[in-house]
Amino acid sequence: MRTEQKRANREFYYSTLRTSDFKLWICGKDNRIVALGFTSQSVKKVKEAGYSICDNSAKLEIIIKEVKEYLDGNRKQFSIIPLFLKGTKFQIKVWKKLLEIPYGERVTYGKLAKMIGNKKAVRAVGQACGKNPIAIVVPCHRIVASNGCLGGYSAGLDIKKKLLLIEDVNSHKA
Repeated sequence: MRTEQKRANREFYYSTLRTSDFKLWICGKDNRIVALGFTSQSVKKVKEAGYSICDNSAKLEIIIKEVKEYLDGNRKQFSIIPLFLKGTKFQIKVWKKLLEIPYGERVTYGKLAKMIGNKKAVRAVGQACGKNPIAIVVPCHRIVASNGCLGGYSAGLDIKKKLLLIEDVNSHKA
């Protein structure tokens, strides 16, 4: 019985979401997102952590619905919180601060470092953003360089531009 419980606690579900502009891999458990990314690496990392994963979009219905609404420009906030964040204490601190950045706004890496109480940690903040396991919902795409340039994005700058454009176009909708 105990082994079955342990196995059930380590079981996650994944699905893919395809739109005209994006292909996303979503991994979750109990209507919480574990990973959301633009490559199959999102799911692979969860598998490498020792979790079992099965393809089951029905278990991820709420997550898929909300992400699709965001990509369509019809959602500014996600209700799928608490998130299943797994990382270092520093990374989790950065990711939680990212959740406070409003839809349609951009913040520099330096400002984000100040927001977490460590203004000298600009590069470490950038690295934590690059390791963000839950793209879009934890909005690391809203972080830009101090000179206003986009900076980096683990899924590529084209995707970052598209996400920012979605928010720019829809940030003033009632």
